[in-house]
Amino acid sequence: MLSHTGRKTGKTRRTVLEVVGYEDSSDTYTAASAWGEKAQWFRNIQRNPQVRIEIGRRSFAAIAERLTQEQAEKVFLDYSKRYPTEFIFLQKLVTGIKLKELDDACGKMAELVPAVAFRPAGNSESDIK
Repeated sequence: MLSHTGRKTGKTRRTVLEVVGYEDSSDTYTAASAWGEKAQWFRNIQRNPQVRIEIGRRSFAAIAERLTQEQAEKVFLDYSKRYPTEFIFLQKLVTGIKLKELDDACGKMAELVPAVAFRPAGNSESDIK
């Protein structure tokens, strides 16, 4: 669950996201915006990247950072290896075509779907600002 601040209202908004990647060494979660840059949560975090993440019983303040296309491609490649059936379905849904080459499919996804890293903020007890 992502809690973020509405860019127009300033109110706390909540959105459930699918985690597509996790980096244990930095405790960083990655999610993708399947609706692209039009997704309200994505637009909100561009304005204010200070968010709160809830995963299971864990809740912590985090900073949202959009990944570069190259970084996103690596995340999608890793995801496609762990969940090949789901990736093929999502890739076709998002791009409208079924790409046979995995590198091409991951590259196209990274081009069309913004990926966001959520890194723990310095003080895990802080609220959304």
